[in-house]
Amino acid sequence: MKKILLLTLLALGALAASAADALRVKPAGGEPAHFHFDSMPELSFVGGKLHVKTSGAQPVEFDLENIEALDFVDLSGIEGAGAPGLHVYADADGVHFRGAAEGAMAAVYSISGQLLKAAACPAGEFDLSRAEYGRGIYIVKIDAFTTKVAL
Repeated sequence: MKKILLLTLLALGALAASAADALRVKPAGGEPAHFHFDSMPELSFVGGKLHVKTSGAQPVEFDLENIEALDFVDLSGIEGAGAPGLHVYADADGVHFRGAAEGAMAAVYSISGQLLKAAACPAGEFDLSRAEYGRGIYIVKIDAFTTKVAL
């Protein structure tokens, strides 16, 4: 599931680039690694590992089972310049979205476009639960953010 979530997040790179300037990989129990978009990070998944190659630097490798979070961040140093980024992670229960704007609206659609659920995000949080939706591919829209998720 983590691999599917990571692939989904990578597909959103163009969208996130407008609000962020770096990719952050946070290994469980370790310091996060930041890869600035101007270094052109290239990501690949081989043998249960995430490989990040940037221009002018040696490739970095992460064990997929050891990645706690993969998200897009703003490292410009200008605090309060924009809304906090949406943090997405997966676990055995489903996919979880954190950091949405207070009162943001979330919608879940089937792959055919049928609206399955629309709800407010209390405390900026929304969960796509395997127990509620079952296996399948879903489109999740939280305000202006949209992604495809495979459960």
